Amino acid sequence: MSSAERKRSEKIFRYLLIFFTFFGALAVCCLIRYSDGDDAFFLKQIAAHGGFFDFTSYLTKTMNGRIAATAMLWFVFKLPIWFWRFCNAFVITAFVLVFSEILSVFRKDDELKIGNIILSLGTFAVAGAGVIGYSCLWITGSVNYLWPVASGLVSIYPVLLFVFKGRRFSPVSWLISFVCGLVTTLSQEQAAAVYVCFLLIILIYYCAGKKEFCIPLAILTAIMIAAAVILVVSPFTAERTDRELRWLPEYATMNLSQKLFITVQWMIHSFTHGLRFVLVLLWIYLGIAFIKAKKYALGIIPFLFSLIAVVPVFFAKFLIDVGLNDLDMTKTVSRAPRFSDLSAVQTGMIAFWIAVLIATLVLILLNKKDGKVPYSDALLFLAALASCAIMFFSPSIYASGERTLFVAAVLLMLTAGKVRPAVGNIKQELLFIAQIGITALLQLYENADFIMKMI
Repeated sequence: MSSAERKRSEKIFRYLLIFFTFFGALAVCCLIRYSDGDDAFFLKQIAAHGGFFDFTSYLTKTMNGRIAATAMLWFVFKLPIWFWRFCNAFVITAFVLVFSEILSVFRKDDELKIGNIILSLGTFAVAGAGVIGYSCLWITGSVNYLWPVASGLVSIYPVLLFVFKGRRFSPVSWLISFVCGLVTTLSQEQAAAVYVCFLLIILIYYCAGKKEFCIPLAILTAIMIAAAVILVVSPFTAERTDRELRWLPEYATMNLSQKLFITVQWMIHSFTHGLRFVLVLLWIYLGIAFIKAKKYALGIIPFLFSLIAVVPVFFAKFLIDVGLNDLDMTKTVSRAPRFSDLSAVQTGMIAFWIAVLIATLVLILLNKKDGKVPYSDALLFLAALASCAIMFFSPSIYASGERTLFVAAVLLMLTAGKVRPAVGNIKQELLFIAQIGITALLQLYENADFIMKMI
């Protein structure tokens, strides 16, 4: 097969993947009904405050301070459920497409866009069932998590093309970035924080590298920083935090050390449960990259991490027990876990997984590309950690559930996509697909009981 024929067949297959992604997502969304919790609450609020401005202003002031998310919720619950089903399928498809295009910006082997699409699809199969279920397939959760994250990716894509590919930052692309950026920064704190930080870093990178100032990019960044600040410091956001104290009443009186402990414990629990198989995929790619570079000693380490992470699927559950397995996160936690509650094994596991995450960061930095240290890969990994650490400020750290891990899951998959070694032939392509497939099957097997309860 000639190079031109190969590219043509890959292009056709790529379009087919996008086509089946939309209709596959739509088929799944058609199985979703309104939940008894927040969905039912918003339906009641629509009945009481049917007008757009009445509904948006009332809930923004009394519930969450998330102006853009609340506005989108009005359309979702005002219109028939089929509106959400089509919109959510469209957003999932847009997420997959833009995710893959962003990876193509950073990879030299960007002709393999099929691989990038498959990897972006893998986000929905490899991340924990609870993470995807509550952030993408729960009606209220999708509007508050999936949609802002997808908007952030769409917003930042033209910026990346301008900075790294030299594409013109046209008025149309600026407008797309502006509108989608506002949706992100005024919808969800985690997504807003990551998005604004990356915009700021990209602006500094561009100005330092090009030795010139880009006014449109600077204006966009300034507006998004202002919007994110409005979201965070809004008195309505503070009121929501006070109301969330009902989920963890003692949060208001906790000292710094106790808050640090519950945050670290919750983060390690999250990375060893909802995010574990995304890490497995990242470690596999790191191991292959080191072996291809003939750094066999370094290559063994991430494969060893993967093995330890997979073992609890079948036995040795103590390897991922950090003291939160028995905590009912759906109810008020009258007494938060304390360090003194941990057994010796649980303490050891927390220390072990902290060391693993630090070692992963070091391995990412050691995985040099063309002799250069991959600081951008490390930055994505750190951003994933930071997006979880933000829960330090939330009294609903337990009650918010695994949907709060969606931002971290996306960042980890982007890291995996950048770390993944280049694919040179059809056998390597099939192996690459098999790696994602096997990891996804392990995740589905471990969470089979949870998935069956949701169906």
